[in-house]
Amino acid sequence: MSTEQAKPDISLQERNIEKALRNLCAGAPCHQVARLVHYTSHAGRISYNEAKQLLGEDLEEALLTAVHLRLLIPVRSINNSLNWADAVLLLEPGEIYKMPNIARQLVLQAGSSGRWEPDSAYPISGNGGTSLEPHARAGTASVHNGKRRTHKWL
Repeated sequence: MSTEQAKPDISLQERNIEKALRNLCAGAPCHQVARLVHYTSHAGRISYNEAKQLLGEDLEEALLTAVHLRLLIPVRSINNSLNWADAVLLLEPGEIYKMPNIARQLVLQAGSSGRWEPDSAYPISGNGGTSLEPHARAGTASVHNGKRRTHKWL
């Protein structure tokens, strides 16, 4: 099998991610959000300039939605912390946004299955429970349920 044949169908993955996110986008351009998080799931981070080249004029609403859903987090923060509450969201050239590992797993799974399944993205500990802190699990669950809340985690 050639390398070209082994590459996944990117458009199918984006369609699956869009399908999985449809209930969470709440009127935002879901296709653009899917395209943004699909790209970022492979790169781990994306700059404002890269996102603008990828999405064009639909950039800002897609970025705002991805940050709201906790799929991307601005790298710039108050006190150089990883706390969501300390993140400084600027929509301008030179800014960088990263994808938390748990969001990356969710997006990659959605790209394969077309379903948003946060429970399957958690590593399982030896006692049958998850190895994530309860507040991190609750934060991701609120994204899964489409509720708009502010959580202080990460």
